[in-house]
Amino acid sequence: MGKNPHIEAEQTYWGQVMWRLIKALLFLIILAGVGLVAYAYVGPLFFPGDFAAPSQEVTRPVTLETN
Repeated sequence: MGKNPHIEAEQTYWGQVMWRLIKALLFLIILAGVGLVAYAYVGPLFFPGDFAAPSQEVTRPVTLETN
């Protein structure tokens, strides 16, 4: 007995749809990674305040115990 051609066609269609979805997700993940790396390199040039470390002087007394 052979398989139903309509079922095979539907499985092929959904297989193609899933493959396209997987490729689209991979493309978006790669694009997000490239964007993150670009922001890390170019961001300090355009947004220096966001990348600057907080600069505040802190002085605290330290007690050293010696024998």
